[in-house]
This record gives sequence, C-alpha cells and structure tokens, in this order.
Amino acid sequence: MKLSIKNIERDILPILLINLVKIKIIREIGFKVAEKKLWKSMVDDNKNQSPPGVQEDKYYLAVAFWNAFAKSIKNGLISEKVLKNLATAVEKIKSTTDKEIAFEESHGFKAPQFLTISPSKACNLKCKGCYASSSDLNHNKLDYDLLKKIITEEREIWGRHFTVISGGEPFIYRDNGKDIIDLAAEFPDHLFLVYTNGTLISEKVAVRLADIGNITPAISVEGFEKETDERRGEGTFKKILAAMENLREVGVPFGLSVTASRNNYKTVVSDEFYEYFMDQQGALYAWIFQYMPIGRSFTIDLMPTPEERLYMWMRERELVRKQKRFIADFWNGGPLSNGCICSGRPRTGYFYIDWNGNIMPCVFIPYFTHNIKDIYQSGGNLNSILSGSFYNDLRKWHHSYIDGQPSEKMGNMLAECAIRDHNPMLRRIIQKNGAHSEDEAAMQAISDPKYANKMRQYGSHLKQIMDPIWETYYQKRKIRDIEYN
Repeated sequence: MKLSIKNIERDILPILLINLVKIKIIREIGFKVAEKKLWKSMVDDNKNQSPPGVQEDKYYLAVAFWNAFAKSIKNGLISEKVLKNLATAVEKIKSTTDKEIAFEESHGFKAPQFLTISPSKACNLKCKGCYASSSDLNHNKLDYDLLKKIITEEREIWGRHFTVISGGEPFIYRDNGKDIIDLAAEFPDHLFLVYTNGTLISEKVAVRLADIGNITPAISVEGFEKETDERRGEGTFKKILAAMENLREVGVPFGLSVTASRNNYKTVVSDEFYEYFMDQQGALYAWIFQYMPIGRSFTIDLMPTPEERLYMWMRERELVRKQKRFIADFWNGGPLSNGCICSGRPRTGYFYIDWNGNIMPCVFIPYFTHNIKDIYQSGGNLNSILSGSFYNDLRKWHHSYIDGQPSEKMGNMLAECAIRDHNPMLRRIIQKNGAHSEDEAAMQAISDPKYANKMRQYGSHLKQIMDPIWETYYQKRKIRDIEYN
C-alpha cells in the first residue's frame, strides 16, 4: 500500500489518538498545554474582535468538547473504525475548500455552514407539543434522489460537509428501497447529525451505523423516565435506554436532544441528569432546545420564563465551565454562534428544508416563500434560496443587530432568537414578503393578536432580565463567581 500523509492522517492518527488518550499522564499534560494555547488564541488574541465574554464561552465549550471526546475514547465508547470515518468528515468540515473560496469570491460573503433536512413527517410517536406535528398518520416525504441532489449541491456549490437530519422520525424514512443510513453511506466525507426519538435504533441499526461511521444520533429525552414518558408515551424511556446500550456496544458516539419547558427546566440542567446520561449512559453531548410555542397544541405557557431562562444560563455555565460537560443551549448559548443562525446566515447559518420541500429560515420558523422542488424545476440550485427577499431581510436584520456592529455595540446574543425574542420584527418580515404558513398551527400563530401581544411582552421582559447579564459578563467581562441556587 502506498503510504502518504493523507493515509497517515486517515488510518494511523485515529489509532494513535486512542492509545495516547488512554495513557493518563499524557492525557493530562497534553490537555493542559492545549488549553493554554487555546486560551491565548481564542480569548487573549481575539482576532475576530468579539465581545470578550463571547470568546470565553467558545473557549470553555471547546475544552468541554475535548474533555468529553477523550472520556468517550478512554471508556471505549468510540470504535477505531468510527473514529477514522469521523476524522475524515471533520477534516473536511474544518478545512477551507476551493469550492468555499469560489463561493465567497462570487457572492461577497461566506456560504451557509449547513442544511437541516426533514426527509419525512412520519413518526412512530405522537409527542405533546411536537414542533412538526408529526405522527404515524403523516406520510409526506422527499424522494431519495432529491435528498441526494440537495446534499450533493451543499457539498459541491457551498463546499460544506455537514448536514442535520430531523423529522418526523428519520429512522422511519424509506424511499425507493433506501433509508437515511444508505444516504449517509453515499457521502462518506460528510458528517450527519440525526435527531431521533431513539426507539428504532435496534442492534441491527446500531451495527449499520457503526459500519458507515459518519452519523451521530441525538436522542430526545425530556428528563428521566417520568418526564420523558409523560411527553412521548409510556415505555419510551426504556426503549431509549436500550438504544443507548446498542450504540455503546458498537462504539457509535451519541448525544441528547433535550426540550426544556417550565415543567422540567430545573431537571435538565441538574447535576443528576448529566451524571446519569453522560457518566452512566455514555452520551457525548447534549443540545438543549427551549420549548417553542409552535407546532401541535402550541402554548406560550410552556416556554421557560425569562427568570427560568436565567436560571438555566447560570446552571449551564457551571456545567460547562466547572464540570466540563459538552452542553449547548440554542438560546442561552447564542454567543457560541454569534447569535441567531437562521436564514443561511454567512459562515455559521443554515436553512431548513421540510418533507414537502418547503424552505424555511429555521426549524422553529414555520413560514416559507420558496420550495426546493420548484427551484430545481425552474433550473435553479441552492444559491437561489439566498436571493429570496424573505431570507435576505432576516440576514439584514441580523447584520444590523450583530454582524455589522463593533464589539461594544453588538446586540445581546443571549436574546437573539428571531421568532421568540424579536417576534414583532419577524412578523413584519413575514407579512412584508407574503410568506406562507407551513401548517394550520403556524397560520393560527401568525394571525392571533393575543399570541402576538404575549410574544412581544415576553421579548420585552427578557430584555430586562438578560441585558444586564450581557453587559456584565460579555461586554465588560466581569469575572467573578456566580451564586447558583
């Protein structure tokens, strides 16, 4: 076999990494050196001129990631084969490709970072408050060939190698004899994050995931058995634990997808929750999604209040910084991405394509002006989305709020969500562009004046609570211990 640098990186370095991480003294010394260099690069140098507290958040999450990753390797939770395949995909994601450079030179800004696609609306569960209103009665889906074309364009036109798969339940998808695992196998240099309820990850499915090695499942939980079964149905929690065991056995890294509401917000940021799921069950990461008032039987009353959101921020900060847990809250963690990433924001943003081909700014903004099927039929491609005024208006808003501002004048990244924290702005843009509602629930939300008023009040209240935190801990970078209670 011809030995090359690429072969060494792909085949030998992952095995070397596994063995080095297992040696305690090398692991500890190496991490200390790396952390010092990372702090200097991200926080002290701060080449992007971001608010100092923003760079600190990014640094601590990076440290937490490597801590969690090393722990998983040390405990044998990531197989050598999976690690090799992940290394290939991650190398593609972090490197700057010729296609990425060509896109920027042509358009004057960087391409979106990724796509989120829901191939099917079908689901074997019927969860309370599901953002997609999914169930086993829904059979809307995208053709397999269309899925391939979208991801091929994401790679060839944008130079991106990361796709999020949502739903419905992704592992229920079938078309033309193919499923989601078949799709991932066709893009071996691509990383797929799949949001799943976990109930369909059998031993056979886990083995297939280990064989292709470029899918990481994020399994939905609402807390422990009581909270999870109350929302997802009796017996779901036990099926989730079985799925996690199946994944551990074959060395496939997995994480958690957690919906935080007023009913469980303390549970999902508790020490006990992460000791159980990360230390005992082997979860590598956790994504926290605060309940959004859209979808099936939506209600504003389940959203964490601004005060509860602050409590979560404080606890999440402790879990990441002190306990080195790899946790990201997509609202309290806004500084990690420099704010909202909807509407294909340059470099860090994304678009959402659903089972009908409708293209939305975000999974949680169920309004659209374009459909990918129509775009392709008219001879367009993924770049056609970027020219849509609906999405462009949202990017312009974000530019005026954060990207186009100097560090000291940037908007509060802890209150950056377009639909929840800036609802009046979003409503104006939706109405200006004549965006269509994805479903009946979305139509009700946009047409109900009481809903609009409550969302406006929520955003105003949140500003009062979170602006002092933003100014103190991010803009001024006041370092002191926080009292957690």
